Amino acid sequence: MAKKAKAQLESSEKVREALTAFLATADNARGNVPNELGMRMIDGRVWGYTVELVASQRALTRECLNKLPASLTSEEDLDTAMWAAAAHEGSNKEREERFFNQIETTTTVPKVFFAPNFLVRLVKPVDRLKIGGAEIVEREAARSEAQRHHFDVRPGNRDGLQFADGRPYLEFPDTAWKVSVLSSSRHVREEAEWPINIAISLLRLALLDRGQQKALFPWVGRIEAHPLELRSIHYVGFILDGGKASFGGFSARHSYEVAALYSSRPRQRALNICR
Repeated sequence: MAKKAKAQLESSEKVREALTAFLATADNARGNVPNELGMRMIDGRVWGYTVELVASQRALTRECLNKLPASLTSEEDLDTAMWAAAAHEGSNKEREERFFNQIETTTTVPKVFFAPNFLVRLVKPVDRLKIGGAEIVEREAARSEAQRHHFDVRPGNRDGLQFADGRPYLEFPDTAWKVSVLSSSRHVREEAEWPINIAISLLRLALLDRGQQKALFPWVGRIEAHPLELRSIHYVGFILDGGKASFGGFSARHSYEVAALYSSRPRQRALNICR
C-alpha cells in the first residue's frame, strides 16, 4: 500500500471531522442511562446510546471505509478503535492520536493463521513444507502456539471448539496450515485461503512436472476437496423415496504425502518449480 492507513485517515478532512463529531457525541452520552438504542460499557463506565451518537459512529465508520482497502479493516476494527479513543482519559488531540494509532496497528501487524490441513501429510524426516506464501507444519507447531495463549490443539477431526476440564481446545489432524497475512481480523481466513490454494496448485504442478500424475487427487473431472475441511458434504438433509430414506452423504478425502522432496536440507522442504 503506497500510503499507510494512519496517514490516509489523518489526511482526510472528512475523517477528522467525523472523528471530532463522534468524540463529542460520545462525551455527551457518557453516564446516560441505557435505553432502547443500547449501551456501551468500558472499564465500568457506561455510555447510553443516543440518536446523535449512533449517527456519528456510522458517519465515522463510513468515512474510514471509504479511505481504506476492505481487506485491511472492518467495521469491528473501527468500532474497537473509536471506543478506545472515546474511553481514553486525555485531551481530544491525544484521543484522536489513539484512534489513528490503533487503526495503524490493525493494518500493519501481520496475523498468523493456523488451520487443520486434511490434504497434505508430512512423512519423516520432513516436518515442514513451505510452498509460496503458505507453510505446512506438524500439529505440534500449532499446539505450541496455542498453548502460549492458554488453549490447546489435540489430535482429532471434530469441528469447532471443544472443552476438557474447563480448558478449550481444537482438534487438528497430523498437519496444519500456517499462513501470515496482513489483514483485518475479520478477513484473515479469506486472505489466508489465497496462498493456500496457490500452494495446492503449485504442489499439483510439481507432481505433473515430475511425471507423477498418478499421485494427483482427485482424478480428472472431479473437484478437489477443500483443504481446510474434513469432508465434502454433498448436501444436508434427507430424501424420502417411496419406502426408502436416503441421506446427503459425504466423501472421505485423499491426501498428498510429502517425503524427502526437492531440498538438500534434511528437515525443511520447499517446493520450487520455477527453474
